[in-house]
Amino acid sequence: ATGLYHVFRDDREQVFSSSFLATARARGQRSLSVQGFHEYLLNGAVYGNETILREISLLDCRQIWTIGTRLSGSPRVLRSTEPTTPRKFEDWVATISADLISLFEDIQSCWGNDVCSALSGGYDSRLMLALMRHVGIAPYLYVYGKQTDADVVVAKRIAAGEGLTLHHRERASASIMEPSQYLAMLARQYFACDGLSNVGIFDNGSPLTTRLERVAQAGLQLNGGGGEVFRNFWLLANRSFTASAFLRSKYDRADYSIFRDSFDKGRYFAVLVDKVQFILSETRLTLSRQQIEMLYPFLRLRYWMGMNNSHNSQFGYSLTPFADQQIIWRSFDIPVSLKDDGRLEAALIRHIDPRLAAYPSCYGHDFVSPPPWKQRLQNRVKLNSPVFMRPFLRRKVYKKSRINRKPFPYYLKRDFLAE
Repeated sequence: ATGLYHVFRDDREQVFSSSFLATARARGQRSLSVQGFHEYLLNGAVYGNETILREISLLDCRQIWTIGTRLSGSPRVLRSTEPTTPRKFEDWVATISADLISLFEDIQSCWGNDVCSALSGGYDSRLMLALMRHVGIAPYLYVYGKQTDADVVVAKRIAAGEGLTLHHRERASASIMEPSQYLAMLARQYFACDGLSNVGIFDNGSPLTTRLERVAQAGLQLNGGGGEVFRNFWLLANRSFTASAFLRSKYDRADYSIFRDSFDKGRYFAVLVDKVQFILSETRLTLSRQQIEMLYPFLRLRYWMGMNNSHNSQFGYSLTPFADQQIIWRSFDIPVSLKDDGRLEAALIRHIDPRLAAYPSCYGHDFVSPPPWKQRLQNRVKLNSPVFMRPFLRRKVYKKSRINRKPFPYYLKRDFLAE
């Protein structure tokens, strides 16, 4: 119902499949969607139920589909709970905690300890671990990164303090392959991610290796994606915005000189505005602040996280609990001000597992005390920075902080590209 499991269809309504590659192969003649290609290249996803091929699209998850002599759909009832408006912050924490605990009790009753989850230094994996501990799940825990990475340092400190077994892997330390070996790995990656992934298929092979390792260790893979429904993910002030301003605030972030004449920035964003309106079933150009919150699961999660979620489901059972339908709909009622500075999610962790909340995070503070005043001040500046200035500031900061900071990967050097 939230679109996190992708099902594809061809334009002739003859082929339906959970595989993009299978649908494309069965369709036969096909052509590139220029808009879809640009969206995928810039954002790692294609929006509005489209794909990079003009003849292939996603089934609209807002409908229940009947496949017979013809394809027919009926509207899906998306919300089964009444809107909630607790008066106090503590009431919100108690209500949402009860929803989450109930969901994880269901997971525990079905899977017991046969569960796998990441542990990092952030909010979402900490909340996930708190919930698992609360309902009696002892999961297989893992963390990826260098020994000195903040996520690894924090995760190891938590594991040591709580007597948890944590499996650490440095993905960057994978052995260097010869071009012929790399080609074979690339083919495996291509089919394993169904031809598309959020970050492409060119890497050192570790993501696929570690994904297979996780499946071998536990029957259910849990992903903490979606926890941002409890935070102000878009970093926007609590007011309405036009769809165009919303897109500029977050999605106008590239150096468009990489494109040739086929790219028209104005047309590209005009199509994205149409897609935002389609996703929200909205004809007005001005979006309420609640509608903007709805775009996190219905734009970001449905198309970006949904791709990763669908790939995980090819290897084994996979859930993204914080993107559960009822959790998402409850989150739309939460006042945005409660989400600022991670206030609500930190309170959820404290409420469910105070011991875990007391450990530091990769943000430089624990989840018991508020963030330092300097960090809160920086957040206020970000929230209130003019939308029209954000693309310029983002590109300046990006160029200063990212360009030429990392060595060029061996698998993109000339001899590998020649292969």
